[in-house]
Amino acid sequence: MMKKIPTALCWTMFATMFLWSASARAQMPKTDVALTFTADRTNPVSGANQWLEGGSVEFGVNAWHGFGVAARVTGVTTSAIGGQAVPLNLVLTTFGPRYRWTHKPASRHGISIYGEGLIGEASGFKSLFPASAGTIDGANTLALQVGGGMDFALGHHFAYRLVEANWTRTQFQNATTGAQNHLQLGCGIVARF
Repeated sequence: MMKKIPTALCWTMFATMFLWSASARAQMPKTDVALTFTADRTNPVSGANQWLEGGSVEFGVNAWHGFGVAARVTGVTTSAIGGQAVPLNLVLTTFGPRYRWTHKPASRHGISIYGEGLIGEASGFKSLFPASAGTIDGANTLALQVGGGMDFALGHHFAYRLVEANWTRTQFQNATTGAQNHLQLGCGIVARF
């Protein structure tokens, strides 16, 4: 059976982000939107490591002294899993706390490093997933993501995401463990408001 994130958890995540954003607005926070190219190395079936490619968009709010929240949507795909002609498409929607440390030298250029722990949902589609009645072409499951990255400021409003690295765990049914570990690597651009 497919495991879905309870509706109460989704509403709790939405309310938390809304309240955090509202309280942060009073403190004039820095918000950022990042667009990144993402490469995802995962093990969709036993013994078969696979690279998937795609991208992600992340929205973040720094609420208080570097602490804040982030929400990310990542989409990755491959045309064949483990040497078979079976495609795999994944969309991960995650949300959670983030901490950002910023080094501010005299110029507008500087480095900031962030770490985050996110939770959400992974949706797989246009592929084959085991089910009690054979196979299905789509499934949803819990997604846990821990990682971080480094941005280089190009001025007050733009930055280059030098590197982003995340470990993600999903629990799609497969022939063995029913769990997948992903290493996601990315780089891209960041707009700050």
